[in-house]
Amino acid sequence: MRIVDYDVLRELAGVGTDSGCGFMTELMDRFASDARGTLERMRACARAGDSPRLAREAHRLKGSSATVGAVALASECLEMERCARAGSCAGIEAKLDAALTLLDTTHSHITQFFRGKIAAPA
Repeated sequence: MRIVDYDVLRELAGVGTDSGCGFMTELMDRFASDARGTLERMRACARAGDSPRLAREAHRLKGSSATVGAVALASECLEMERCARAGSCAGIEAKLDAALTLLDTTHSHITQFFRGKIAAPA
């Protein structure tokens, strides 16, 4: 599975052309910080057995992840959302640990792209 969608990143780069890469890396830093907070809220929901709230948090993060091209993270959030909507928070903590690691990898890929350190596959 792809970690990021480079087509989405190219579109975002086009939108932020006038602002430069600093704006885009700042935006992605903000996304990563917000996503980390959401994942921690999801962990609290899982521990409390609050599957409806966990599903809402996962749904929100799924959407924002897809918007910034973080497709693997969006996919993980979809899986957690489905489990939570089915009323099950069991096993979610391991998925959250994996999602946090994936978030770090995703953030690295995206910021390197915007800093021009990696070329996006065509």
